[in-house]
Amino acid sequence: MKVAMVGNFGLWQKGTMGVRALPMARALVERGCAVTLVVPPWDAPEDSGLEHRLDGVLVANVKLPPRLPLLWHAWLTARVLRRTLAENADVVHIFKPKAYSGLVAIVIWALKKLGLARARLVVDTDDWEGWGGWNELESFPWPVKWFIAWHERWGLRHNDAVTVASRALESLVLGLGVPKTKIHYVPNGWWQANASAPSSVATADVPVRPSGGPAGVGADVSVRPGDGVAAAEGLSISAPSHEPSVHYETLSRELAGSPTVLLYTRFFEFQSSRVVHVFSRVRASVPETRLLVVGQGLHGEECDFLALLRQEGLDQAASLAGWARADHLPRLFSLADVAIYPMDDTLLNRAKCPMKLIDLMASGCSVVAERVGQTAEYIAHGESGLLVAPDNPAEFAEAIVALLKDPARRASLGTRARERILQHFDWRHLVDAVERVYAGAPGPK
Repeated sequence: MKVAMVGNFGLWQKGTMGVRALPMARALVERGCAVTLVVPPWDAPEDSGLEHRLDGVLVANVKLPPRLPLLWHAWLTARVLRRTLAENADVVHIFKPKAYSGLVAIVIWALKKLGLARARLVVDTDDWEGWGGWNELESFPWPVKWFIAWHERWGLRHNDAVTVASRALESLVLGLGVPKTKIHYVPNGWWQANASAPSSVATADVPVRPSGGPAGVGADVSVRPGDGVAAAEGLSISAPSHEPSVHYETLSRELAGSPTVLLYTRFFEFQSSRVVHVFSRVRASVPETRLLVVGQGLHGEECDFLALLRQEGLDQAASLAGWARADHLPRLFSLADVAIYPMDDTLLNRAKCPMKLIDLMASGCSVVAERVGQTAEYIAHGESGLLVAPDNPAEFAEAIVALLKDPARRASLGTRARERILQHFDWRHLVDAVERVYAGAPGPK
């Protein structure tokens, strides 16, 4: 079976294609499918026109057009569409029903109605993009936000099947009038690199084919898949290759001998003041506790977070590592005793499928998370982590303190967290549902 997966951006700068589409594709390749990821790398222009293989998956970065006013987006959409149609795929899987991939979906749906295309059209949603979702965070003009909301709803209604990453998205799509038999729950999972992978698809040096790439690119370039974006120890997240602002050795010295709470975040999931309040309550019970923050905000929110810590006199008890490469994460996580996953109870958070929580659990961290959306799908309370009610600082702090004072329970929860991800959320198991979607099987009634 030939599959074309179509995205809205490059492979690594944003999450969906690198941590959802790619591991899904890798698992499909292991089962004999031919999979191409078609991506417009506007967020990584250095990849313009380059094609290469990652564990047997062909990654096709379309060539970016000249930056002409008004024409650029239409031109780029046309190139994504042309590269997608060139695959002559049995299945076209659209990731996010908006922007470039969403426009490709509109054209393919029209071609199917005219009898000019035969591919099965599957639309994937892993976030709520419209009102109540990402529209609330983005700074687009109102007409653009309106179009995004309309486009999302249209794309979710016009297809052969929909894959959803969360139970909340499942309900939202059902609420749009989509038949339940067309909706398939495929949560985000974890990819254990090279685990039981046949040698034919194992990571190896592969050629890179310029696809009309930028000037100066030679005929063939050899790269090793994962260079610069390797997910060490099988971590599914693959962040941009920014160096951490604080090195591991420095952090290790700062945190040595102190109970440490880990916050791994992009900051948009919660109100910073609430997390600072929780940390203050933890320090009141365990005064020597330190906070390790890994990650950075979309718009510099980490600076606001530090300012709030300073207002409460807690800035000297916090270490901010900044954004870290994926291959640095295991060592950073190992510095902490307890990881926290705060989430405001919003539509955006209920709909999202949190990859960072998966990475924490797969790394064996003991996690305290607020019970919002998918956190209850991944964490079995009291077995593979602790869940607390959202917006209840007292309960949140109490759970953290209890684990800080109980090393044996921390170890047990961390071990079971990793086991739960491996047993229930490994992409090599989750892909069973994807194959059923591609084969045309109805979703559960």
